[in-house]
Amino acid sequence: MNNSNDISIVMPIHNQESIIFKILMGIYKNSSSYVKELILILDGCTDNTQEIVEKFLNTYNKDNRFDTRIFITPNIFEVQSCNIGFRSATCSWIINMQDDIEITERHFDKRLMKPFLRMHNLLGVTGRDAANVYLNSKNEIIFGDLTGRDAKFPSLKERNKFYVRDIINRAPILFNHEKLKELNYLDEDFVPICQDDTDLFLRAYKEKNYLCGSYLIDYNSPLEWGGTRKSIEVSNFVHWSEQKNMQLLKERHYDIIVGEKHNFEINI
Repeated sequence: MNNSNDISIVMPIHNQESIIFKILMGIYKNSSSYVKELILILDGCTDNTQEIVEKFLNTYNKDNRFDTRIFITPNIFEVQSCNIGFRSATCSWIINMQDDIEITERHFDKRLMKPFLRMHNLLGVTGRDAANVYLNSKNEIIFGDLTGRDAKFPSLKERNKFYVRDIINRAPILFNHEKLKELNYLDEDFVPICQDDTDLFLRAYKEKNYLCGSYLIDYNSPLEWGGTRKSIEVSNFVHWSEQKNMQLLKERHYDIIVGEKHNFEINI
C-alpha cells in the first residue's frame, strides 16, 4: 500500500444468478481508472452465480482492466467473507460492495473520495445512509438522525453535503485501507452476520478518533434483490446473530452509545 488513489473493490456474493451480471456491469461501466482490483467472494453459492461471474469476466475483463480474484467459501456469511477480501486487497483504498446494489453513477469511486480530501481523520465514506446510535427506554439499541433514505434520487442540495454520523451503512463504502488495517478489519466476534460494521465505526472513533459519513451516490437496489438466504433455519440463525451482536455492542460501546453524537454536515 502507498499514498496513491488505487482502489480494490471487495464484494461477497451469495446466489444472485438473476442479477449478478447487472451488478458487475454497474461496477464495470461506472468505475474510474482508480479501480485496479476486483475481489469476489462466492459464499455458499448453489445456483449459477459462479458461471455467470466467470462468463462476465471472460467477456468484459479480457484486457485485464481489473486484477480479479475469486474466492469460493462454504456459507461463512458477511463478516468472514468481507475480511477475506479486505486482507487480500493490495490497493491503498477499498470499496466494500454488496451483491444487491447496482451502481448507476459514473465514476462513483472518485465521488466517494472527495470527503477524504476535506477531512483527514476519516475511516470510511458511504454512498448510502449514515446514522447515530442510541439506547431507547427499554435499553435497546436504535438508530436515529438518519441521512439519505432517498439516496436513489437525492436532491442537488443533499448531494452537495457530507453527513457525519456515528456509523454508516455497509455498501458501497470507500475505506482508507491503512486505517482499516490498523483496526484489524472487521471483528470476527461478530461472526456470522449483523452489526460488525457498527462495531467497526464505533471502535474507530474510540481507539483512533476516526470518523465516517455519507456522501450520496445514485444506485438501484429494489428490496426483492436482497436476502437470498431465505430458509427458516437461516432466518433463525441470522436472528440469533443479530440479538447476540446487539448485546455485544452494548457491552463494548455503551459509553459512545449514550454519549455525545456526531451530527454535522459540511458542503463539498
